[in-house]
Amino acid sequence: MEQYIAALNIVKELEKNGFSAYIVGGYVRDTLLNIKSNDIDITTNALPDDLNHLFKTIDSTANKYLSCKVMYEGYEFEITTFRTDIEYINHRHPVTKIVENLEEDLKRRDFTINALALDSRGKIIDLCDGLLDIKNKLVRVIGDPFKRFDEDVLRIFRGCYLVSKLNFDIEDSTFKGMQASAKYVTYLSDERIFDELTKILKFAHYKKALSYLIKTSVLNYLKINKVIEYVINSNVRPSIDDIIAISIYINTGYEFKVANNKKRLYFDAAFLAKEGFTNLNLYKYDLDTIILADKIRAFVDNRNTNFDELVKTKLALPISSKKDLKVNANDLIKYINKPQGPWINELLHKIEKAVLENKIKNEKSEILNFIKEDNDV
Repeated sequence: MEQYIAALNIVKELEKNGFSAYIVGGYVRDTLLNIKSNDIDITTNALPDDLNHLFKTIDSTANKYLSCKVMYEGYEFEITTFRTDIEYINHRHPVTKIVENLEEDLKRRDFTINALALDSRGKIIDLCDGLLDIKNKLVRVIGDPFKRFDEDVLRIFRGCYLVSKLNFDIEDSTFKGMQASAKYVTYLSDERIFDELTKILKFAHYKKALSYLIKTSVLNYLKINKVIEYVINSNVRPSIDDIIAISIYINTGYEFKVANNKKRLYFDAAFLAKEGFTNLNLYKYDLDTIILADKIRAFVDNRNTNFDELVKTKLALPISSKKDLKVNANDLIKYINKPQGPWINELLHKIEKAVLENKIKNEKSEILNFIKEDNDV
């Protein structure tokens, strides 16, 4: 409530200085649905220079987005000048221009339920029938659905995000517009797709949202339809890491662009999921890799995860590293009476394997006896 009051005070301060201003977007929608929200945006006919003069701005991207971040009464707010989009580049990036009235600003927004505004007196301005769609629990795009998704293909994911968060349905013509523009998803970066999927997976109705994504065919172009089907049919709560790792495991053919450290995790987990959770593999891989590999198997096999048992098994292994062996390189050289060479590491690996597979105990005498009986030494 204090944050809302602070936002109202910004609106009143702008009005006092001769400008129009409104709280707008998701906060208004969520408040009407009794959903707690701390993300309050403000729109105004004040220009970025006016905002810089009136408030303490902490970040200004005025030249590109006509937007300023403002610290006010201890809270951070984003204030955006009334604008409209005159064209879109690459089915994603708008070219904007300043407009003088709220109506044009609201009608450029994506969905009707996101185009509600609240004035300083608490009156709701609804120029796109957002209140009716909230009542009917519908996600409806503003304007011509075919044009709006062609302009910005990311709106497909944002519409499904609203399904996941609110348990709404997608209005029929809106859904048809999504289907028609699904092919443009390849214009989006993998990072942006990951961000949007992560938002969808965050909420309770993510399976419903993912089902819509499948039906739009947008996932066909990312070659992860089968992956998402595994996720929908599973009782395990997914993350974006799971989706990428499963994609690698079943070899969808789409190579996601990810950071090198993450790529190693995904490929190791996929390999481990295929090879199985033997003592040797549990010894070889760290817990993050083991847990992710187990989740891959849980989704693909439609079973519960087995984290606790796998971690327990790993921690109970007779050794956790080569240093734990009761013999070292010097012991081997002395016992076999052979000069240093690659044979040392090869033999230590053989000893590791034998200990981990419980063929011998990690005791010096037993290890030396194992070496003695080994025909390769």
